[in-house]
Amino acid sequence: MPQADDEAPAKNVPAGKAPETSTPKSEQAPQRSVSSRMLPNMGNDLTVGGLLAGLGLIVAGATTLVIGRKRK
Repeated sequence: MPQADDEAPAKNVPAGKAPETSTPKSEQAPQRSVSSRMLPNMGNDLTVGGLLAGLGLIVAGATTLVIGRKRK
């Protein structure tokens, strides 16, 4: 775990601003709790996949409606 703490300032903020990395970590915590409320055993990737699947179904339904109107 200390390696993750060392990598976070290097990726996001310069070493001089390392104390500021505590605020994004506290902001990420409620996002994880919201995703855990929706899907307790699944990660954020599956929620994004579910949203993409839902959009795909909406697009498929819209295209079938458009094709159905053109056939009339």
